[in-house]
Amino acid sequence: MAASPEVAKKRQTSAKSFKRALEYHERQIFEGPAENTRDYIMYAAKALQKSDWKKASELLDSIKIWSLFGNTEELKKMLRSKLQVEALRTYLFVNKNFYDSLSIKNLTEIFELSESEVRSIISKMIYQEELNAALDQKTEKRKIGCWWSSKPPTCYKHQHQQQQQPKQQQPK
Repeated sequence: MAASPEVAKKRQTSAKSFKRALEYHERQIFEGPAENTRDYIMYAAKALQKSDWKKASELLDSIKIWSLFGNTEELKKMLRSKLQVEALRTYLFVNKNFYDSLSIKNLTEIFELSESEVRSIISKMIYQEELNAALDQKTEKRKIGCWWSSKPPTCYKHQHQQQQQPKQQQPK
């Protein structure tokens, strides 16, 4: 179900104001310990930018407002799982130019997600063309391959596409 234009506009405005607040927070010369809810959220966002989901989770767990909710543990558990997923996505976006391949097993250990969850997240990112990569399902190591910045594409998907493209005949 598609979101209404009003909801999309409100979400975009919210993202802009959050981004502006994060940029303001990053420009501060002195960064002391978090003192209020906003500081905790900004520090958690900065930790998430570094793919440090554990620190982000700790910071968000220490906010005092959780005591006002009835199902605190359930909310924290849901928030933790969302942080793990977004930290993985951030890690892949930030580091994609530095790796030719990544091990799914290593990613599961780093982000404490199951192999099926990691595969699902990566597959979705590949399908939505957020990553130029391919999942290698044949090897024991279960790797993500074909990450490049300026290198020519050499992954399975692109090799297959290159084979399918008809060769142009040169004029005689």
